[in-house]
Amino acid sequence: MKQSDLVPYAGREQGFVKHQLLSAYLQRFVMILGQHCPRIVYVDAFAGPWESATDDYRDTSFGQAVRIMRACQEQLEEKLHKRVRFDALFIEKSPAAFAKLEVFVANEKGPEFNISAWHDDFQNCVTRIADFIGSDFAFVLIDPLGWKGIISPSALAPLLKKRRVEVLINYMWKFLSMAVGHQHEAAQLSNLKEIFGEGLAEAPLAGDPDRECWLLNLYRKRLVESSVASGAERTRSVSFPVQYPGSTTSKYFLVHVTHHDLGVIKFAEASEKAHETQQSVRFCVIQQRREKKTGNGDLFSDQDAPSEAGQEALEQPWLELLPVAGCEMCIGQPEMAEMIERNNCFIGELQRGLLNLQKQGVIVNLDMKRARSKNGVNFDKTERLKRLV
Repeated sequence: MKQSDLVPYAGREQGFVKHQLLSAYLQRFVMILGQHCPRIVYVDAFAGPWESATDDYRDTSFGQAVRIMRACQEQLEEKLHKRVRFDALFIEKSPAAFAKLEVFVANEKGPEFNISAWHDDFQNCVTRIADFIGSDFAFVLIDPLGWKGIISPSALAPLLKKRRVEVLINYMWKFLSMAVGHQHEAAQLSNLKEIFGEGLAEAPLAGDPDRECWLLNLYRKRLVESSVASGAERTRSVSFPVQYPGSTTSKYFLVHVTHHDLGVIKFAEASEKAHETQQSVRFCVIQQRREKKTGNGDLFSDQDAPSEAGQEALEQPWLELLPVAGCEMCIGQPEMAEMIERNNCFIGELQRGLLNLQKQGVIVNLDMKRARSKNGVNFDKTERLKRLV
């Protein structure tokens, strides 16, 4: 990335990371489904626009989505000769924001790219949205300014239960963590139980380093339980932490809900790219603050900004998958998706952990003809792993 990319996001650089992840995954979503589906739906449940610094709204979620879908539509037709109808639905309850949204919609919609705008409250029209989607594939972005009564699993159930609908939810950890700290208040406890259920009572105490992850996993579990909890196309969820600019503290999490193995895998791939972007954004923000404080120019060019991986090498998931010597297993997309979801991790972290175990002689890839420096298993080709010791 270039530092100039952050100019429209000054003071809200975390939005750049969010939009990079949204764009990367949406592009994969559309290009894969567009080869087989005549209609694809995109819904932004809290469209805004909010805090946009550009005339064309390219620094907004809906602006990014329209740009990506138009580009994919052209590629599908030109390269694959596939004509796909796109229906985008933008919802906004603020009169002032909706007036701007209406102008954008009027300028952007067309015969094969229909855009609708509803002046409504998302909470009042979840069922109506589900009817708008029908039986087609859809991607729904739920990125509200608040959380009470909005992101609870029961409120989202009509969308979560649709097997062809994927949802991306802003789990607003900044506000939820403060609310959890006041759960002794009756009204606050009632709101929190809608999100976390009765399991909230077992949460680690304030100050416990596991508290953030524990509550996030509880929320993900409840999303699954409130929709399709079992079967070949059961509900799956993974998440990505979006951090405060210039910090490693989580501001919010983007929780992805899908019913398909490939959805988990592609979101994990997009998240890994977004992680690298987040490293670069943090570096740029720190540099900008240093320049402002000292008055000295940046010592680094755009190309010099480092992008540290900052990821682990996860060995334990493989040892759990192959618990004793002599165990053998085929690793394909279903198995990889299961591991990503269970550990809420990146694919690269799993691959690095497997490579370590292979170097130690603990696990061998029976289908690997020569040593690899990157991937210990090619799960797209369903390779066999065996534990030796």
